[in-house]
Amino acid sequence: MALMMGDEFRVEAGGESHVDFSHPLSISTRQPLRQCRAARGANGSSAGFTFIELLIVVAMISMLTAIAIPAYRDYLLRSKVSESLLFLGDAKSAINEFHSRWGRMPADNREAGLREPEAVRGNYVRSLSVHDGVMVALMDLGKDSDQQPIMRTLTFRPWLNKSVSGSPIIWSCAEQDPAAGAAYQAQGSIAANPVEAKWLPSICRG
Repeated sequence: MALMMGDEFRVEAGGESHVDFSHPLSISTRQPLRQCRAARGANGSSAGFTFIELLIVVAMISMLTAIAIPAYRDYLLRSKVSESLLFLGDAKSAINEFHSRWGRMPADNREAGLREPEAVRGNYVRSLSVHDGVMVALMDLGKDSDQQPIMRTLTFRPWLNKSVSGSPIIWSCAEQDPAAGAAYQAQGSIAANPVEAKWLPSICRG
């Protein structure tokens, strides 16, 4: 449907209308219809593209979260173990002094000049036991994803050169082998339920 509109449009007294088409200007309803359809199509494509982008972003966030959360958790646990190592430094010094004085390893906490195992406590250390110079620390590292307590042991073993009297003690942490040579031998063994290797600081690895 089209309306040809000129310069004049008037209604005369007799009630008859007169339209002057001497200068026609076409006003068509088809052009706006085409414009509406084009706009609707463009908006639909834009909305669909935006939804796909949103799905991609959500998937990427999920992937990053799955990687970042466990890594951050391991970092926190490793920092707790590292702090516990500093706390146990005094006990190690006490055993070194005992060995230098008596030429042997202390049999227990009392001989080493330490308090009873359960009385040696730190932020994460719940007990420290000494058996023939071997130190075993029981640590509370928090809770896992199932809200179960993470209780682990960390063993410090003295390595002695029995062929040389008065040789200094070399300490090893967990499964660490200080590579002190064939003359040095580790005392004791690793306690049960040890700290996972990924939670050990670099000083306890290798």
